[in-house]
Amino acid sequence: MGSFQGHVLPGSFFLVFALHWTIQIWIRYFKSKYESSTYRNSATYPLACLCGCFKRYQIEGVIKILVASIGIFGEVTNSYMQGGRFVVYIGNKQHSTMYAPFIVSGIVDILLHHKVRFVPKNSDYIALALAFTVEGLLFKFHLFGRNAIDIQIHTLLLYAIFCSALAILVQMRFPNNVLAGLTSAFFVLLQGTWFWQVAFILYNPRRSGERWSSEDHEHLMITTIMFGWHALIILIVIFTIGAIVNVFYCRILGYRRETNIEEIDLENMNDRREFKRALLAPQPGESDSETDILLSSN
Repeated sequence: MGSFQGHVLPGSFFLVFALHWTIQIWIRYFKSKYESSTYRNSATYPLACLCGCFKRYQIEGVIKILVASIGIFGEVTNSYMQGGRFVVYIGNKQHSTMYAPFIVSGIVDILLHHKVRFVPKNSDYIALALAFTVEGLLFKFHLFGRNAIDIQIHTLLLYAIFCSALAILVQMRFPNNVLAGLTSAFFVLLQGTWFWQVAFILYNPRRSGERWSSEDHEHLMITTIMFGWHALIILIVIFTIGAIVNVFYCRILGYRRETNIEEIDLENMNDRREFKRALLAPQPGESDSETDILLSSN
């Protein structure tokens, strides 16, 4: 992970997952509102873009395993290229250990999806929270001997990591609260965007880019300001996605639902008399005889 690509990979992983969670949470929330059903969080969400037999599989868990495996392979390969012989250095061992719990989380997701009996309920929440906790602990004790700006930006990352773990547990505790789900997505999104920011601060691929001074107090303050703006922009993005999903449900799905109801009603009314009887069905306080008089008069 001590490279630009090493920070971009986990950053992209968290960004894609958190955006997927955000969209699915809003879809569930507005669907529950318009259909008068109960909203419920989950540790994983189905991919709406899949079709056919793929909907039966736990794709999110598979992606976790694949991405984390790629990360471990990259760390081992990078260590070999640096040393010229097959020896994994301590830093690469720490980074590989960070990816490993996410493989376990993906496996638990798959087992729960297929309802394996020996896996208890909510194990997917616990496995994911554990993965974030291990990630945070490794970063916490990965900063010894680093310069000031390196410690600063990774400390800010630690806040997002531990908040992600806590938010996952809160989401498990309050499964019907949409804010609990959105909070998890918020902190995972913050992890993703800040991983990218760390990559550009420490390993800027542009040679003409500004060099960050490790001891400049102004640069240290700027990193804190940037972290605050990351959080603010992510909050705006989350509620913008919610507004878009709401418009989608109101204007498109709402129209389709009304059209489907009309089509079903017309199919059931086989003749003109049944159609009139449905329109003139007795209201509360109205007798059947009054309805028969209206039908006979027509």
